[in-house]
Amino acid sequence: MEAIIYDLLKNKKTDDLVNELKKDPKLLSFVDSRGASLLMLSYYFRNEELSNYILSQRKPNDIYESVIAGDLESTKSFLSDDKQLLNKHSRDGFTPLGFAAFFSRTEIAKYLLGQGADANIPSNNDFKVAPIHSSVAAKSLEVTQLLLEHGANPDAQQQNDVTPLHAAAHNNSIEIVKSLLK
Repeated sequence: MEAIIYDLLKNKKTDDLVNELKKDPKLLSFVDSRGASLLMLSYYFRNEELSNYILSQRKPNDIYESVIAGDLESTKSFLSDDKQLLNKHSRDGFTPLGFAAFFSRTEIAKYLLGQGADANIPSNNDFKVAPIHSSVAAKSLEVTQLLLEHGANPDAQQQNDVTPLHAAAHNNSIEIVKSLLK
């Protein structure tokens, strides 16, 4: 089933995928072999229509889905139930703050940092990206500056020794380059 879901996502066959979900609602809880849920995949693939459909059928299942979906209240609820989630990695390797940075969830990033999230914890997968790498990849000046204000290392190295400055220059994100150089 994983291959079928990825094929539909990659080929932007949202109607076909939604029809599959309607036929078999258990697929709403699908998780791939790396630990990413279908909701997470819908956001990774930037498929807003699918994301909206899934969220119309169910609430986020965990703090990671809450952050990705931009649901601050749900994020707060998951964290109030279990403070250990603040810096815990998802099954596919990212912290809640890492997701907030990658998906430019500024208010959630502020909340997580205010609760004591560590701005320097990298993913525990092959990418080894810290939240600042994610905010730079997302071209989010606001989240990048927020992370820097909370002690994020501007020289952190991810996979292949790429730093946030490398990524910002590559993306032609001049304001982010200036922030990182400060």
